[in-house]
Amino acid sequence: MFTRRDALTKILQYMISGGMLTIAWGYLKGPGPKVRKVSFPEVPKPHEVLYRDGVYLVGLETGPAALAAKCPHLGCQLEYLPGTDQFRCPCHGSAFDLAGGRIKGPSRGGMTALPVRSKGKDGECCVDLVLT
Repeated sequence: MFTRRDALTKILQYMISGGMLTIAWGYLKGPGPKVRKVSFPEVPKPHEVLYRDGVYLVGLETGPAALAAKCPHLGCQLEYLPGTDQFRCPCHGSAFDLAGGRIKGPSRGGMTALPVRSKGKDGECCVDLVLT
């Protein structure tokens, strides 16, 4: 016969084992994503594109914008084509405008935008790139 005491004991056992699994999962999955800080010594002029360590820093009319250099489709390295003011994926042909918006190709969305921080008197730009 299953008593109320047996039911409460089982519930307590499940709660304790669930808590232990939650703690163990935190150790197994690791510390989280790695973040690389990328600094650009100057702010680009409008329609100027700078590249460093996996980040494109683009000069737009509204100010600098940072874009991850990986294609959102399958992660290929994007190339900047100065004559067209576009980014292109050499793997599958996706194309993006200077602001990172999708123009064509198999990619379903635009390039990944990254927040830009200004630092110092010289206008140095800093960007955090999350590595996956």
